[in-house]
Amino acid sequence: MRRRGWLIYASDREAAIRGIREASLASPGSLTACFSPVEIDGIGDFFRVRSTIHPPADLAACRVAYPGVDWQVHGDLPRPPASLTLPSPRDGEGDVEVLSLLGRFPTWVECRGARQRDFLAAAGITHGWTHARDYDGVSAEIERRRPRVVLNEVWTVSLADHALLARRWPAVQFVALSHAVPGWIATERPAEHYAFLTLARERPNCHYGTVMPADRVVAPRGTRIVSLPNFATMPEGLPAREDGPPTVSLIARDTECKQWGAAVAAVAVAARSIPDLHVVVGSPKLRGGIVPHLRYLDELGVPHVSLDWSTWGGYIDRVARSVDCHLTATIAESFCLIPLEHCLLGRPVAGTPAVEWLPPKWQRNPQDPAALAGCLVSHFREYDAAAGKARAIAERVAAKNHRQLLASLRSLIDA
Repeated sequence: MRRRGWLIYASDREAAIRGIREASLASPGSLTACFSPVEIDGIGDFFRVRSTIHPPADLAACRVAYPGVDWQVHGDLPRPPASLTLPSPRDGEGDVEVLSLLGRFPTWVECRGARQRDFLAAAGITHGWTHARDYDGVSAEIERRRPRVVLNEVWTVSLADHALLARRWPAVQFVALSHAVPGWIATERPAEHYAFLTLARERPNCHYGTVMPADRVVAPRGTRIVSLPNFATMPEGLPAREDGPPTVSLIARDTECKQWGAAVAAVAVAARSIPDLHVVVGSPKLRGGIVPHLRYLDELGVPHVSLDWSTWGGYIDRVARSVDCHLTATIAESFCLIPLEHCLLGRPVAGTPAVEWLPPKWQRNPQDPAALAGCLVSHFREYDAAAGKARAIAERVAAKNHRQLLASLRSLIDA
């Protein structure tokens, strides 16, 4: 059966999000192509094309690029009532102890905003967030919220503005928080990485933050490095695993270090030993780099569906209902939160040494698809034992992370 594709014409981000959401609800697993004269990247499960070409030519281009897809224009879609809107510019008003500077990607706001706020509130720490990302905007938020600590998450605010803000607000602790492996971010964004380290050495209210242990960041003596690990919690009332075929998830960003090709190859090998193996595929941007892997799964006859990435709650609900195991072929991870969330649900993981907290037997060579497949096959053969082990490991890891995160934040608040 040919895959459905919806062609969406959007004048702005909100229209793009609405169209993508409607397409996802109308045809789960369908492709969506957005043509827009404005930048709309990073807002859902789709691949994005910027174009001012006349629509018929755009439709023709999609049919040439993806000949195995039945393309239709978004206007032909049924219009379900549900829609996704952009997050508000901040979480609210009132003083907070910790203020996060976040981008506007909805799931990011849900996790690092609302869920982080609730997690910290349970520990007695007040937290808020804002999408302000320049000097004037952040200054206004600091005046409004009066935080003791500002977390510049994934360096949302530029180095120059970060430095100016730290000078203007000497009583506030500013943390340039990287969520990447130090060696990786030093390779990808070297100028910022080294400059933030210098700032954390020269200005007394500046810190370099990492989600890894602080000693993983190599810097001259006197550099203030703080470890702020990822938190991981599960909501109550998640559904039980529904009846269905054996299913593995491939869920990751579309970046080189995630090695999608190796993961798909491992699934292809595992499918030879696991009858009727299905795949749930998820990525914030199901576009160029991911789509060829989906085509290859089609060629192999491995059934797959695409995960709706519009909300964290929807993602974790889908994993709870329909996924048995997770597989990752990643080669560089600061922590790897998605495997931990699977393990907290009792879903075992076939991974690599980059996911350091996994048991050694679950860490396989990322360059050897057969080795990764062997781990996955082993999980399915001894599933109950693997599921129990996954949950126990994840609970220990999460508890350790939570202790470190809260201790670091309290130290910064008291500084």
